[in-house]
Amino acid sequence: MATVSIIDKLYADHKAVLEFLEKHNEVSLKNIADDRFKKLLLLAAASYFEFLIQDLILQFVSRQTNANTVVISIVKAKAVDRQYHTYFDWSSRNANQFFALFGSEFSEAAKEKVANDSELEESVRAFLEIGKTRNALTHQNIGNYFLDKTAEEIHGLYTKAARFIVFLSSQLQDFPDTHPVPIPLNPAANSE
Repeated sequence: MATVSIIDKLYADHKAVLEFLEKHNEVSLKNIADDRFKKLLLLAAASYFEFLIQDLILQFVSRQTNANTVVISIVKAKAVDRQYHTYFDWSSRNANQFFALFGSEFSEAAKEKVANDSELEESVRAFLEIGKTRNALTHQNIGNYFLDKTAEEIHGLYTKAARFIVFLSSQLQDFPDTHPVPIPLNPAANSE
């Protein structure tokens, strides 16, 4: 049985409200509720993905450093907090910029898996569309912004995009650190 996310719950609640308004012949209220809700749904999906990806990164760092709180703290402060929207090229049709943040070996493996899986490739595009639309919505006057998708279409994008999060979780969990490179504590001391 599939897990129901908070986004799925929001969507189901919205459908129930619309059905209630329709049943009571409140067409104008139904249209207003639908317009406002689809914006909320999109923002909620984008926010949820941001939370999940940041959490995946911190979990990855924790595993890689044997839960070293010093390393986790600096990564959180300088690579995670308020950095999420720099991870992706929201206008592109791929997540290559994000994959590259983990180094060339990880990047090449992830890009190859995406290229060989059309559903995963579609998932990446849906994820990026949610992020790009979220940016437009928040930076172009949310109250007047015309969102040309229905709540059903947004939920469909969310459902497709969720596969990218599952893939990313798997990649970060399973990708081996096969080439650790020792970094000297004092590089100048080694140059003599």
